[in-house]
Amino acid sequence: MNYEWTSILIEKYGYFGIFLVSALGNMIPYTTIPYLILVMAYASTLPTLHQQILTAITSATGAAIGKIM
Repeated sequence: MNYEWTSILIEKYGYFGIFLVSALGNMIPYTTIPYLILVMAYASTLPTLHQQILTAITSATGAAIGKIM
């Protein structure tokens, strides 16, 4: 499967892209999207710890909302 669209979404939309990818990764039952690898790769490129923590919070919020749906 080609998951290139997820990395494009994160690069183009930033935190909102991380939220969307995390939500979609948890919304679809019985199918997994390896979004955590992309989130960790994106967070490792950020210069400050504050931005990395904000990335983790954004991803966790998207994942939680995706599970609820």
